[in-house]
Amino acid sequence: MMLLINDPDFSAVRTLAESYSRTRWRGLGQRGVGFTGDAGTDATNNSFNNWSRHFIPNGRKLRAIRVEWSRCDINVDGEADRAQDITSFAASIVINGAVHRLFFAGQPSTTITAGRGTLVSDPLWIDSAAATDFIVRAYGKWTGTLKLAATPDSTVILTGEGCNRGTDLTDRTMDAFDATAPVNSGSGLFTPVAIHALLDGDTPVVGLLTDSIGKGTNDTAPATTFGWKGYIQKSLQNALPWVYTGRGGHRIWYLASRDDGERSVLMNSGISHLVLAMVTNDLWIGRTKAQILADTQTVCARYWAYGVKTYIVTCPPRTTGTYTSAAGQSIYDATKEPVRLDYNDDVRANWMSYGHSGLIDMAAVVEDPAAPGKWVSSGAVARTNDGVHPNTSGVNNLVAAGIVTPSMFT
Repeated sequence: MMLLINDPDFSAVRTLAESYSRTRWRGLGQRGVGFTGDAGTDATNNSFNNWSRHFIPNGRKLRAIRVEWSRCDINVDGEADRAQDITSFAASIVINGAVHRLFFAGQPSTTITAGRGTLVSDPLWIDSAAATDFIVRAYGKWTGTLKLAATPDSTVILTGEGCNRGTDLTDRTMDAFDATAPVNSGSGLFTPVAIHALLDGDTPVVGLLTDSIGKGTNDTAPATTFGWKGYIQKSLQNALPWVYTGRGGHRIWYLASRDDGERSVLMNSGISHLVLAMVTNDLWIGRTKAQILADTQTVCARYWAYGVKTYIVTCPPRTTGTYTSAAGQSIYDATKEPVRLDYNDDVRANWMSYGHSGLIDMAAVVEDPAAPGKWVSSGAVARTNDGVHPNTSGVNNLVAAGIVTPSMFT
């Protein structure tokens, strides 16, 4: 049976599409929060008050919001169950000068039990009006050692943020909206891993699954307002929603063996595109090109099954020495360098046939074309400080090169 609609300008179809988009939970743009286990530990205290800022994508308004926290840690060996529960857990949203309590299965507090997957709050129905950002507050208690996430952009605490840790602290989640933020107790916050919203219109959502390069390590000049670091975050800013689930030292190999926490966050966020921005750590521990490609296919196939488009990156050089010239650099491991070159040549030629929707050719920007295997140093300016991560100059070059743009995902 065929249904015919007298709709010459497709207004009814557009109305139906817009109505559908308002019922789809989408991830909201963040900063580089990532998972717990990436910044440090606290074995001294037993409670925290954590406040973090998050942005609303340009031109969008919230209709409802829910917040997600991880039950697992991302450690140096990959993904692992958290060592302890977070008890008496409570949370709130501060937006447009008002404080709104979050509920969990109808209750004002809950326990984030250690294990796999995540805890997601009940929906908070709210109209963001003209707001451009909001604060997520959280309180919890623990016994033993608490693992902490990197601060939202790895180094910078923005106005209204902080994670105060102490003994038997008072829950501050329902403080007045203009209350002073908690004093940060050193490195690390206990942040949400994702925030989801019903928006006033549909939009692509980009998942960022990265290592320390994608996180922005060694980028010492965060962008204004929200302190974005790294070439991907600085390229996207708040033009569209993106959800970050990376960490330093991450490997595709780990994801192929266990990624339920990260996959929960990304799929709960309704991502439409996934940037898999990691390969260097796999290559330099000795994974072969065939192994890296196979692991990549294993990971990406889990997202392709739900219609998510994937984008992979080329592998940048890894060198030692001084970085203001090619002559001052030595290749970190000459036995693995041919594998890197072969991998890059392969994915440049075959990324589409492997099933990806795009290739982000980072190496083409940061590698010296006259001295393969060395970091570019035009004008005797170092684009890296350690031979592994782009520094601020290197990040700015990558942004200017346009290898990641919002239009890629629209």
